[in-house]
Formats: sequence, C-alpha cells, structure tokens
Amino acid sequence: MRRTIRNYLCFQYPEKYWGTYKLPTVKWVSLRLRCLLESVIGLSNMPSITYTDITAVKVAFNALVASQHFNNLPTNYPYTALVKELQSKVSLLAKKFKRKSSIPFRLLRNRKAELIGKRYILADFVPSIDLRELDFNE
Repeated sequence: MRRTIRNYLCFQYPEKYWGTYKLPTVKWVSLRLRCLLESVIGLSNMPSITYTDITAVKVAFNALVASQHFNNLPTNYPYTALVKELQSKVSLLAKKFKRKSSIPFRLLRNRKAELIGKRYILADFVPSIDLRELDFNE
C-alpha cells in the first residue's frame, strides 16, 4: 500500500522525484507503458486473440525495453521491473502459440486489477494513445 501511494505521488509531482533532466525520459517511457497496459488489458477482455495481436504487443515491449530512453530511466522509476516482466511473459506466450490462429489470453483477477490501477496512475501523467499511432523509435 505504501509503495502504491509513493508511485501515485511520483506521477502526481514528477519534478519532485525526477527533476527536469530525467523528466522527458520518464514521460517517453510512461506514455508507451500506458499504451501497452491499455493494449494488454483490452486483449484480456477478448475471448481469444490472434497471433498478429500478440506479436504486435511483443514487438512493442521489445522495442520499449531496447530503447535508449528505457535504459536511461532513473533508478527510482517504479515500473521498470513490471515492463521487463510483461515483456518476458508476452514473448513466451507468442513463442508458445506461434502456430496457432486463436490464442487464449487471460489475466488473473488480481493481476488485471493491478494493471488497471497502474494504468490509472499513469493516466494523470500521460495521455492515452492507440498502439498503432505510437512510435517506439527514438
């Protein structure tokens, strides 16, 4: 609970936590993370997804983690581990269902609630943008 409040406060008062030098990097990553969280949550609401859908999310997570901005995040950015974990899980899912046309994509209730909460924390900090409209190149 205490960590959730700190995460909320760091996005409500970002200049207190990161300063003007690191803030553009934090915003760049946070915008893309919010987009990816929206995508993952949206996909989990469908009965099944296509391999193309999971591949698009996998490519986006890989591009985010490989970006210079992600690698230059301040050490106190609260969602670094989450991004890496989701990248790993989406990549494994894409690999597991490579030959399938229909993929079951479910989130456990607690995990989905956690991701929705993080999405709302980011919502006050960065706008919502569709995955297809977002550029992961620097």
